[in-house]
Amino acid sequence: MVDSNAFGACLVVISGIIEADLIKPLINLLQQADHRIKQEAAFAIGSAICKADDDQLRYFGNQGCVRPFSNLLASDNREVLHYSLRVVEKILKVGHADKKSGKTGDENVYLEMLRNAGGICKLLHLTDHARDEDIQERAKKVIQTYYWMEQEMVFSKDDEGGTNASYGSNSSWRS
Repeated sequence: MVDSNAFGACLVVISGIIEADLIKPLINLLQQADHRIKQEAAFAIGSAICKADDDQLRYFGNQGCVRPFSNLLASDNREVLHYSLRVVEKILKVGHADKKSGKTGDENVYLEMLRNAGGICKLLHLTDHARDEDIQERAKKVIQTYYWMEQEMVFSKDDEGGTNASYGSNSSWRS
């Protein structure tokens, strides 16, 4: 069993976890194990990511953490959704900083990983279909902050209580 509490202790512990090469096996569990073990692996990796410094976040992102946390954005478990949103946001934040500093050219490499994993659609779905207003708001914040389109994305409520996400004046998405 994975001890998820050990993974979020501090930067020194996270460095030890990285040096011991424990992330790849946990990612494999996150992608292939039964539900209970997947959840423990998600909490173990997520605890480390939530306390990681920027270099450690890059390591997690480059080890393949984006896809499994993107997959967890479709979970029915609110705790898993909250956790997954925090993890995705932390990784996207360092990718955005790298983009702004020119380290990765003109792209957020972790946003591209999320897009390729179907995470943008899952985030859009969470803006309206989550049963938790905090999840809805965090998903909107992540999309608005890191999902760069040529024109700014704007969320609005329609007359039927649904959410519209507009990309400038020519196109929109409705949930």
